[in-house]
Amino acid sequence: MNESIPLFYTKEQYDRAVERAKKHPDRSTDPQSITRGHGLITGCLGEIIVEDYLEHIAQTDDDEAREVKEKLQYDILLKDGTTLEVKSKGHSVLTCPNFYDCSVSAINSKQRADYYVFVRIHGRKLRDCYGFDHSNSRKAWICGMAKKEEMIKPERLMKRGTVIKNSSYFDFKAKSNCYQIKIRELKALPRDFGKKIDLCVSGRIVWKADGLPEFLASDEEEYFCSYDKFWQGGYFEGLASLDTKERQHFEKYVDVYVFYRTMQKDTTELEEAKANGDWKLKRLVMGD
Repeated sequence: MNESIPLFYTKEQYDRAVERAKKHPDRSTDPQSITRGHGLITGCLGEIIVEDYLEHIAQTDDDEAREVKEKLQYDILLKDGTTLEVKSKGHSVLTCPNFYDCSVSAINSKQRADYYVFVRIHGRKLRDCYGFDHSNSRKAWICGMAKKEEMIKPERLMKRGTVIKNSSYFDFKAKSNCYQIKIRELKALPRDFGKKIDLCVSGRIVWKADGLPEFLASDEEEYFCSYDKFWQGGYFEGLASLDTKERQHFEKYVDVYVFYRTMQKDTTELEEAKANGDWKLKRLVMGD
């Protein structure tokens, strides 16, 4: 069962969030903003907390090289191509139990992020709005992450005006249509999430375009026959010695490795071959 990761943010991180928030349009009169713009610093601070926590960041929301249309789709691009959208909430208590809720506004459900990452940040509740002041606080929690397809489901949708028991068990009326999930339902966010793995470039495996006699004389256990306009075979030297995590990665991308002989993010050519019936893969496993 998932638990939030507690951490402390610094004044320097808070100051960066304030400066980043200034680059965003004024939403003080935006009817779609339930905090009327006061949530900007909370959102920017959540992004910065996640950016500084992760080890394999390729681009952030603050990178000037990124196009505006990309920034509207996700906040963070990781080195393996995974995209993250950070959703942050302020709250006034000093704990973050796993029965607390995380949410995504239905307005933002079309964003093309791979994962949502949820953050809660301690602060002082502002009067007459739903915003928080984080200037005199230092505590935050990375609640966890969820795949977009696991989050944006009809059964998670809570309609505006719905009265429920909220995280503190008091009656709570939803301020907008949103998708809800409990912290305990999330997956923990690893620091090394998004690390780019290429077993061929790293030398962990090497493709050998050899026939069955050479394969049978090797220490490997799997032979691959692929069809790309004609049948061809070979095996990966080193495949049998991969650790569990590497093997899971290989199995997830086995078509990519056999087709390109390396890890490839842009798999358009492979997908077209599959769609046209020009790609097939068969595996011969010793002992089967």
